[in-house]
Amino acid sequence: MFRSARADIRALDRCLEAEHGALRTGAHDRLAPLAREKEALVARLAGRLAAADARRLSAALARNAALLQAAAQGVRAAQAQLAALRHPPETSVYHADGQRHDVTAARGRLERRA
Repeated sequence: MFRSARADIRALDRCLEAEHGALRTGAHDRLAPLAREKEALVARLAGRLAAADARRLSAALARNAALLQAAAQGVRAAQAQLAALRHPPETSVYHADGQRHDVTAARGRLERRA
């Protein structure tokens, strides 16, 4: 294997570890630059990997893909919760006179905390 391929493998290992750390800590702003770097390294390594290196890198890629999928699911859940807070359901009640009246929840303020 070429020396440059070994250097690319080490660089991809570092990139995957950085991506793993960013996913675990919620540093989503670091993911886009890491994805670009990872894509470039994978493209350079195409067809130049030994089977053992390919298996090891594939396992790290799969681990990060699972974390990325979980992060995306969490973002979608948070978006759904925010949408539900913005548009509370309407409730109908019946008064003593038998007439139905709609009761709307008071619109609250969303408080952001660090």
